[in-house]
Amino acid sequence: DEARLEGLCTSPKGMVVPKKIKEPTLKSIPVGHHFAKVEGSKEKGVIAPIKNAGLYILLFSSCDPRVDGVEINGRILSMNPYGWLPGSLYGCLAFFSVLALVYLLVGAVWAGACLWHRDELLAVQLWLSLVIFLGMLESSLLFFDYHMYNTRGTRDLSLVVLGALAGVSKRGFSRAVVLMVSLGYGVVRPSLGEDLHRVLMLCGAYVLASASYQLTVNVPNAERNMEDVAFLDVVSMLSVAVACVDCAFYMWTFRALQGLIQSLAARRQETKHR
Repeated sequence: DEARLEGLCTSPKGMVVPKKIKEPTLKSIPVGHHFAKVEGSKEKGVIAPIKNAGLYILLFSSCDPRVDGVEINGRILSMNPYGWLPGSLYGCLAFFSVLALVYLLVGAVWAGACLWHRDELLAVQLWLSLVIFLGMLESSLLFFDYHMYNTRGTRDLSLVVLGALAGVSKRGFSRAVVLMVSLGYGVVRPSLGEDLHRVLMLCGAYVLASASYQLTVNVPNAERNMEDVAFLDVVSMLSVAVACVDCAFYMWTFRALQGLIQSLAARRQETKHR
């Protein structure tokens, strides 16, 4: 009744969106009360073209005074001119496409160099090849994930999970490679012995903790409440676990690097020392 008396309704009957809103900070977009089929769906809906970015509030009013207790069911979907990706994620599509090409180029050059010097390869260079491959795999999976999201409006769960696992594996093995070199692997030690098992165990701990965090936070779940206390507690504990493993990596790397520098200086191996 209030909407009808104030003259906000544009039709004597049916559900409409008011054409005029008094608040100066809000803009009204009249849609009308006629429902049409939404392209690509069997459902009927109202399409409102949005030309300017901003805050939009969808308001319905019943202009028929005989109507009481109206219940509205439906969904609100928003689509940008370029596709279904939110504006905050649209840059990721181009970024990961370029990153995948860069990784592909670096991987091809690295593979050619390894093939050319295959008789002189060190074991640590094979570990580095694994890191490059995982980076190429991660960027490719994330590109296809965002591309499908932009095209279909939904995310492929398998791509999200595989992309997250490839990413945490790349970061774990890259930390392990840095630690191996700091321990003198391929510099003054032909083999790490028992240290290799410790490095791989720490790498596995990082991958497990980081994967648990990434899958908990990033995997789409319609039933998840981001403000739930239990969920926030789990995320906090996983964040602490990842931070602890990271600190162990950093401390061990700095101590190993200091020992390596002292060892090279004592042996007067100036070339390696520099």
